[in-house]
Formats: sequence, C-alpha cells, structure tokens
Amino acid sequence: MFTYFGQLLAHDTDWTPTSKPGRPCCQSRSSRSLGGSADPECFPLLTSCGDPYADAGHACFEVARSWPWCNISELFFREQVTLAVVVVVVIAAAAAVELTKSTVFYSTIRRIKVIKSLLKHPLDNKVNAVTSFVDASNVYGSDAATASALRTHSGGTLKTSGGRLLPCQEKKVEGVVRRVFVAGDERAREVPGLSALHTVFVLEHNRVARELARHLRNATDEAYYQLARAVVGAEMQNVVFGQYAEVLLGQSLLPLAARRRTDYRPHVDPSVSNAFATAAFRFGHSMIQGLVRLRSRFVSASSSARDPGGDYLLRDQEPIS
Repeated sequence: MFTYFGQLLAHDTDWTPTSKPGRPCCQSRSSRSLGGSADPECFPLLTSCGDPYADAGHACFEVARSWPWCNISELFFREQVTLAVVVVVVIAAAAAVELTKSTVFYSTIRRIKVIKSLLKHPLDNKVNAVTSFVDASNVYGSDAATASALRTHSGGTLKTSGGRLLPCQEKKVEGVVRRVFVAGDERAREVPGLSALHTVFVLEHNRVARELARHLRNATDEAYYQLARAVVGAEMQNVVFGQYAEVLLGQSLLPLAARRRTDYRPHVDPSVSNAFATAAFRFGHSMIQGLVRLRSRFVSASSSARDPGGDYLLRDQEPIS
C-alpha cells in the first residue's frame, strides 16, 4: 500500500508527456549505428547479453524524450545558478590544494563552459502537464475538459461503472479500440493497486457529495461538487503529510519537516523541479514487487469488457468487436 500510494502521490504532482516520434525509436537507434542520423525525439536503450528482456528477443527498449519547453522558469534558473555556485566552490577548493593541473580542475573548467552556454542558450526545460500541488488532481483532472467528462453533473457526483468502479470509456490503446477504466490521470490503470486507490477516492467523493446534499438541500450541483472536491483534496493532504510522510521520513526526520511554515506564500514557486520528478522521487520504483498475484476467480476478457463490474484484469480488456 505504501508503494501504491507513493505512485498515486507522484501522479498527483507531476507528469511529463513524451514526444511522438515519426517512427519507432529503436529503428532510429539502428540507423544511427549504421551511420545515419538519430531522431532527436528518441532516446532508445539497447539491452545487453544476459538481460531477460534481451534473451526474450528484444534488443532495444522504445524510449522517447520528454516534451521540451523553451521558457526559462524561475525554478530552472535557480537550478542553473545552484550548479554554478557548486562549480565555483570546487574551483576554489582545487586552487587551495594546488590541484590546478588535475583532472578535477579541467573537468570543472569544462563544466563552467557548459554553464555559460546554458545561460546564453538554455536547454529545453520539461513540461508538467498536471498541477504540482497535492490537490487530488489525479482524481479530478488538471484541465476543465477532463474534469467535466468525469462528472455526472447531477448532485455533484463523479461517474462510476458497475456502481462502485472507475468509469469505463472506449479508447484507442496501441492502435486498437478498447474499453478501459478512466480517471483524472491517464496513468490510473498502470497497475491494479493504483486503480484501486483511484477507485477509493472517487467513491469517497461521491459519499461526501451525498452527505452534503442531505444537509444542504437547496445547493446546486456545482456547489456539491466543489465542496466535495475540497474535502477530498484535504483528505489527500492529510494522508500525505500526516501518515505517508511519517513512514517515508521516519521519526527522526519528521520533526525537521514539521518545523517548516505551512501557510500559503504567494512568492514561492510551487513547481516540481526536474531533479525531484525524474530522480529523487523515483526511489519508489525499487519498492515495486516483481509479482502480482490474482487471488480471486479469473474472468474472461470478453465478459469483463461487457461487464465492468467483473474482476480487474492485469491487462486492459479485449478489443471491442
């Protein structure tokens, strides 16, 4: 549960869309190895001998680069300035110990040239396609169209299928039209445990909306929806900072984090940094179990595609004929 909730939190605060290369990236890698030019939107990974993926006949991983964003945000600038400060400190230390002829010194000089190039011609930054706040945006969506599509527009509730599951929708997946679960974040069906947590928060929203309707009889659908969304967002924050953070940081570090101010400060940039999104918060990947056991009865893909109330399959349902 700790791992799945960490994934839910990551999807609530960050999502970097990937580019759409004109052809498979592994073909691009092959052409480059033969002397051709690689697709700049690709970054394929070759497998090595002994890798189970390679032994299964796959010599390359399809990996596309993230969408670029040319605007320099304040956060991106601070990252570059921090790197520059570190370089200056290293140079000073190297000079102090007379290491001006060492590899460290010359590699530092090269890094300074890179930084000057960055500040003059900055590299593309990355795009965060969701809100960076802990606000349950993965339940409701980070844009108006998604949020509206997930609502029943009656009593402030969200859509469900089979009464107590995520809503289903026909979507094109890997070139085939399939009936799949949908949520405020399109990664909601990556693994069953993550889908289950999404379902919990959708059902909680509907429970709160019904309670509000029972006590506030003259309110509108919009009022019920917004109030229920505010409650669920607060519940998400309570779990993150009151329970998840305690397990993550431990009793020794939690008091240090608790001393930080919690009031809203409009001058603080709330953006998620590239370093955190792509490296620091990826520690959870090493916690994922290698095996997911299906303990309940197995329902055929055909019956599950027609009956959303059936057992959850480890893959999306069969193509709709």
